[in-house]
Amino acid sequence: MPGPTPQRPRWLVLRIERCSAPFPFGTVVVDRDNNSAPGDNRDDENLVPAWVKGERTEGVSEKQVAPNVFQSNEEPQRGFDPLRIDLVEDRFEDLKSKKLVKEEKPVQRFRHSPMKMAASAVLMGLGTGQGTWGTSNLQLTKLTTVQSWESMRRDVPAVLPASMETFVGAIESLAEKKHPVWEVEFVGTGDGDTRLGTHTLASFPTHDPRKKKKIGWAWMKTEKRPRRVAVAEIRGEGRVAYALEIERTNQEHAILILARNDLQKISAAELRAFLLACAIRRGWVPEDHLPGYRRRTTTHCKLIALSVLEGRIRRKIEEVFSKAAVVP
Repeated sequence: MPGPTPQRPRWLVLRIERCSAPFPFGTVVVDRDNNSAPGDNRDDENLVPAWVKGERTEGVSEKQVAPNVFQSNEEPQRGFDPLRIDLVEDRFEDLKSKKLVKEEKPVQRFRHSPMKMAASAVLMGLGTGQGTWGTSNLQLTKLTTVQSWESMRRDVPAVLPASMETFVGAIESLAEKKHPVWEVEFVGTGDGDTRLGTHTLASFPTHDPRKKKKIGWAWMKTEKRPRRVAVAEIRGEGRVAYALEIERTNQEHAILILARNDLQKISAAELRAFLLACAIRRGWVPEDHLPGYRRRTTTHCKLIALSVLEGRIRRKIEEVFSKAAVVP
C-alpha cells in the first residue's frame, strides 16, 4: 500500500502461518474500540451498560445445547490428517519471552458487566483439513491437545510400500516356504508381457473392442506403457489358484485370489478376457459378475513385515482350495 514515501510503503498482513525470521517490530500494541480494559473511572455508577439485555418472552424457553460437542461440517476423508495448530510462540520463534503491550485506558465509557455466554454460541473458523481452512462449529466445550502424528510415528517401523515389488517378494517368500504340495510360478497372458527381474508380468488390455476406444486407466501416462498386473499361479494336488496384483498409483492395494469353481487351470485367453473386464471397471470385477469362479481379496495396508503379507495370501489360497468344487 502507498506509504509516506516510495521507500516506506505500508503493508497489510492478513495472516502469517509461520515465520522464523527476526520479528520486524520493536513494540506491538494491541487495541480495539470498547475493549475490556478498565479505566480510572471504572467505579462510576453512572456509566451506561455496553448493551441492553433483550426482553424474555414468557413461555418461550431457550433451546439447551449440550456444551460438550465439537463437530466438523466436513465429512472425513481417508488419507487426510487433522490440522495441528501450534502455539503462537512455536510458530513465531522470535516472539518467545516477548510480551504484547496493552495500553492503559484513561477513561472508561461503559460499565463493565460480566458476559455469560450461552452454550449454543458458535465460534467459526477452525481448520479441519491438512493445510486448508474448512468450516467447523465449536460449541463451548473443553478441548484436549494430543500428541502430533509426526512425533507418534517416529517410533513406528516403516510400512511396506504398496508396490509390485512388495507383492512379488511375498510370492517369492511363499514359494521359498516349500509348501509340501504347492508349486508357485508367475505367468503371463502372451500380449504385452514384461519382466520384473526373473519373473513374467502380464499387462492390461488398453483398448475396448466393443466401444473401439482406448482404456485410459490401463495406460500409464507418465511411463507411456500399459499398466502391469502380476499373476502368480499356485498348483497343488490337482488344484490351481491364482494370486493377482495390479500396478497402482496409490497405497490402497488389494490382492485378488482367483480360481475356477472346478479348481482347474485358467487359460491365457480366459485371463485376457478377465483382465479386459477389470480394465473397463478400473479394478477387480465383483464376484457376482464372475459366474464359474470363486475369489477372495486381501490388502497390505500399513504392514511392516513381508512375512505377514505372505501369510495373508497363503490363508486366502487355503480358503479357496478348501471349498468343495461346485459341479453344475
